Amino acid sequence: MKRKQKFIANTFLLTVVTLFMRAVGVSFNVYIANKIGATGMGLFSLIMSVYNFGVTFACSGINLAATKIVSEELAVGSEGGVRRAVRRSAVYGLIFGGAAFLLIFFGAPFAGNVLLNDERTIKPLMILAVSLPCVAMSAAVSGYFTAVGRIYKSALVQVAEQLIRVAGCVILLDFLGRTDAQAACNSVVASGCAAEIISFFMIFILLKIDMKRYSKRGASQGITRRMLWIALPVAVSSYVRSALSTIEHTMIPKGLKKHGSDADTALSSYGIVHGMVMPLIFFPSAVLQAFSSLLIPEVTRYHKRGDTNKINALIEKSLYTTLVFSIGASGIMFFFAEEIGMAVYKSPEAAYFLKMIAPLAAVMYADGVVDAVLKGLNQQVYSMGYNIADSAIAIVLMMFLLPAKGIDGYIIIIYVTEMVNAFLSINRLLHVSDFKIHPLKWTVLPSIGIFMSVYFVKSFGGAPTSTGAIIGMICAAVGIYAIFMLLLSAWSFKKTLVAKRFPI
Repeated sequence: MKRKQKFIANTFLLTVVTLFMRAVGVSFNVYIANKIGATGMGLFSLIMSVYNFGVTFACSGINLAATKIVSEELAVGSEGGVRRAVRRSAVYGLIFGGAAFLLIFFGAPFAGNVLLNDERTIKPLMILAVSLPCVAMSAAVSGYFTAVGRIYKSALVQVAEQLIRVAGCVILLDFLGRTDAQAACNSVVASGCAAEIISFFMIFILLKIDMKRYSKRGASQGITRRMLWIALPVAVSSYVRSALSTIEHTMIPKGLKKHGSDADTALSSYGIVHGMVMPLIFFPSAVLQAFSSLLIPEVTRYHKRGDTNKINALIEKSLYTTLVFSIGASGIMFFFAEEIGMAVYKSPEAAYFLKMIAPLAAVMYADGVVDAVLKGLNQQVYSMGYNIADSAIAIVLMMFLLPAKGIDGYIIIIYVTEMVNAFLSINRLLHVSDFKIHPLKWTVLPSIGIFMSVYFVKSFGGAPTSTGAIIGMICAAVGIYAIFMLLLSAWSFKKTLVAKRFPI
C-alpha cells in the first residue's frame, strides 16, 4: 500500500474508532450525570484534574518521543534502531509511571484535603494511582504503533479499554446500588483503573507479536540521548502546564463561591461546564484528533529529509481541511445548542453553556492541528510554552473575573486563553515554514456556508419535536454544507487549473 493510501486508511480507521469512543464517552457521561447529578459530576471533574497531572507526569513526553524516534529510525531503514527505541521508551515509561504512582498515591491526602478541599476525593485518587505505570508504558507502545502506521492495533485496544471501563462501572453502580456521589466516584475510577491495566497487557502482547518483523541489524547510536532530548523538555513543560491546569480547575469552585454561590451550586456549575458541556464540544474533534496524531510522524519524515515543499503543501491542505470541518461543527453546535443540550442532558443550563462556548470550538480544533504540525517540526517546546502561558493567564484572570462575574467570567477566560494560544501557535508555524494563509477560502466562505445551510434547514424544517427530528435536521444541514464546500473546492480547483494553462 502506498504511503498516501496508508495515511488515508489509517486516518479513516482512527477516526471511526475515536468517534465510537467519544460517542460511548458522551453516553457514559449522560449515564453518570443521571446517576449522581451535576454536583457529583463536579466532584468527579475535580478528581480527574489531579489524576490528569499524574498521567502527565507518568507519560512525561514518551508518546511523542517514541513516535518521533521510531519514525526517524524507519526513515533511515534501521530495524535494530526501531527495536532499541521501543525498549528504551518502555523502560522510560515504567520509571516515570512508577514515580507518578508514588506521588499520587501518597500525596492523595494532601491533594484531597488541601488542594481540592474535599476529603471524598482521597480514596478515588489512591485507586487511580495504581494504573499510572500501565498508562505510561501503554503511551510508549502506542507511539510505536503510530509511527509504523499500524494504528489499528492500538485502536483495537482503546475500544476494548472503553468497553471494559463502561461495563465495570455499570456493574458497580447498578448491581451494587452505589448512587451517592462518593461511592459513585469510587466505582467509576475503579472500573477505569481496571480497564487501564487490562488494556496495557493487551497492547503489550500485540507489541511482542509485531516486533518479530524487525531484525536486530542496523541499530543506530544515541537513541537514548535523542529520546531524552525530545521527551524531557516536553515533560518539564508538561509538568508546569498540567500543574497550572490543576490549580486552575481547583480555583473555579472556590471563585464561584466568592461570587455568592454555595458549595453545591459552585460544584454543580463546574460539573455542567467541564463534565457535561466540554465533552460535547470536543466530540466532533475526534475526526481531527485522529488526523493530528498521524500528522506528527508524516511531518517528521519530511522534516528529516528536508523536503520543505511537501511540508508546506501538507500544512496548507491540513489547515484548510481542519477549518472547513471546524467551522461547520462549531456552527452546528451553536445554532442547534438548545436542541442538543435538551436532547442529551435535558438541561437548559447545559444548552446555554454549549451555545456560549460553541463559537470557540473552531479555534480549539485548529489549534490542535497546528500543535501537531509544530511537534513534527521539532517545535514542541514552543507549543508547550504557549500552553503554559495559556494556563498562567487563566489563573490570573480567575482571581478577578470569577468573583466578579461568576461562571460567565469563566467563559470569558476560556475565550481569552484559547485565542491567545491559537495566535501564538499559528504565528510560530508561520515563522518556521513558508505556507500561505487564505482567509477568504479558509474562514469566510465556510462561515457563510454553514450559516446558509442551517438557515435553510430551520426555515423549512420548523422546530424539531423529537430526538430523531433533531438528528435529521442536523444531518440535513451537514449535508448541504458539505455539498456547498465540495462545489466551492471544485470551482477553486478548476480556476487554478485554468490559471496554470493560460497564465496572464
